[in-house]
Amino acid sequence: MALRQLNPRVVHRTDSTDVITLAMEYFARFFAQPIAIPAMAQALGVGLSTLEYHFDRYRGRTTFQALIHYRLNRLCDAISHNPSARLTDQAASCGFNSVCEANREFIANFSQNLVQYRDQCLKVELWRQTQSADPEEMLEMVPAGPQICNSESRFHRDP
Repeated sequence: MALRQLNPRVVHRTDSTDVITLAMEYFARFFAQPIAIPAMAQALGVGLSTLEYHFDRYRGRTTFQALIHYRLNRLCDAISHNPSARLTDQAASCGFNSVCEANREFIANFSQNLVQYRDQCLKVELWRQTQSADPEEMLEMVPAGPQICNSESRFHRDP
């Protein structure tokens, strides 16, 4: 089902906000499925070059990179909400072809691997269950990792 059927706004070629908003809505609806960027552009009613131009100019990345980043953010959410679930299942539910692909992208974007992130989430879940640990003790449970230097994360989004 094309997003155009879901959101019949007219997209003007020069209105980057509309183009990016529609693309992000498309990601939100279909991220767990395979997405072909050319087919997505067609579903949004814009040319592929127009879509790529707006992402490059206003997000500093390609449309495909934005899709991967969206999927990674959903994967972070899935792991943090259920750290005991299998990483393979969580990666597949976020549209990755394999846990290896998800792990490679996770390391490239967040400077840690999926197992390290899941272990941190497990420690936080354990702490939440006990709620007896003081804040200083909690800081000792979660090791400080390398600084992440990304302009956009699941906590900080471009407008």
